[in-house]
Amino acid sequence: MIKLDEKKLGRLKTGSQHLEEKYGPAGSPSRVEFEAKAKAWYYAELLRDERKRYLHIHPTEEWRVQPNLATPSSTRTSSEQVPEQVPEQARDLLHTNNPLIKELIETIGDEELSISQLMEKAGLKHRPNYIEYHLNPAIAEGYVRLLYPDTPHHPRQKYLLTVKGMALYKELQTS
Repeated sequence: MIKLDEKKLGRLKTGSQHLEEKYGPAGSPSRVEFEAKAKAWYYAELLRDERKRYLHIHPTEEWRVQPNLATPSSTRTSSEQVPEQVPEQARDLLHTNNPLIKELIETIGDEELSISQLMEKAGLKHRPNYIEYHLNPAIAEGYVRLLYPDTPHHPRQKYLLTVKGMALYKELQTS
């Protein structure tokens, strides 16, 4: 068992003491200003994360409509829309021959799910195999993305479909 030095513990400052030392006592103008800025930063981060998540599930119209790069931009009008029928060449880019990826795409749908939720919906139990054969290939091919891509082992990590994954999901639903 580790012995703690009571003298050192007694000299430690609390968070309130640090704030008081740096920004003044609670209620002072500098402390009120700091707390307002801290709250503004906190809510801005929440909004940024929610917008990012929302835009991947519900892309805006300009994200959905992709320009026809084969047509020179000088002859295209701003009101020109991409046709509803997807050309056969583009459709081939959406398809995958891997049935496990198709199954994963149908499992995720338009939700955000953790690995345990995905495995439960699929009725599978062996996590390493699920990650290796289902999840990693779908991420590598661009059908699925992480909610927190910068921290793969985030405690609240979830998986959702990319625009490419949503396109395939909608096509699988109609066929």
